[in-house]
Amino acid sequence: MDFASIMLNVIRVSAFLSAAGIVVAASRAAVKGQVKIGGRGVPVRTLSKCSDPVGFWVEIGLYWVLAASMVLVGLASCSHALHWF
Repeated sequence: MDFASIMLNVIRVSAFLSAAGIVVAASRAAVKGQVKIGGRGVPVRTLSKCSDPVGFWVEIGLYWVLAASMVLVGLASCSHALHWF
């Protein structure tokens, strides 16, 4: 294997690794009952399940949507994507 094919494989696997990281972060936030939102110029604040349950579960749902899209990007980079993607 040459260096270029190794780097292409690393790029393909990185989408799956980031999806796994997102799933771990979402699961940890759901268990703890707190999720941090904000960043990049927006102040980071903690959203608690007790104080705002609807907003909390919306944030957890957005984590899962992002993880699913990263899995689809990984499948597309490996040429195994669904026909509609």
